Amino acid sequence: MNITQFSIRNPLVVAALAISLALFGIYSYLTLGVAVVPSISAPVVLVTTTEPGANPDTMETQITKPIEDAISTLRDIDRLTSTSTQGVSTVTVQFTTAANADLVGVDVERVVNGARSIGASRRQCADGGQSRYQLNPGAHVRGFGPPAARPDRRRG
Repeated sequence: MNITQFSIRNPLVVAALAISLALFGIYSYLTLGVAVVPSISAPVVLVTTTEPGANPDTMETQITKPIEDAISTLRDIDRLTSTSTQGVSTVTVQFTTAANADLVGVDVERVVNGARSIGASRRQCADGGQSRYQLNPGAHVRGFGPPAARPDRRRG
């Protein structure tokens, strides 16, 4: 016996199934939780470095560029922007929603500290002298997003 024959022989059962399915659909639609503005939080990490007296070109080449290069190796980056002004460098990293909000601040801090150690070895000039500028002399790594994504620690 196939479904067509069963439907012809038992129309009340088929009608009851159709009505119950329709009622279940209406109930599901009415209880569906939909927000006008969905709660989506893409973590953002802000790295600020300072070097008093350094001009913007020096900040860009000595500090901002190595930090950008180190951060760009991380996964799930949506946008990476930076600004270099007189004595201050700011790198802003916005991650995708696929990024683990609990770990992005730690990951950025890890690669910034790695860039800092690379910069320390680069500070040694070819003639054996020391260069005047340091990579990442004082850095703030600040996260925005869910509370777990905010490292808010002073490095330097």
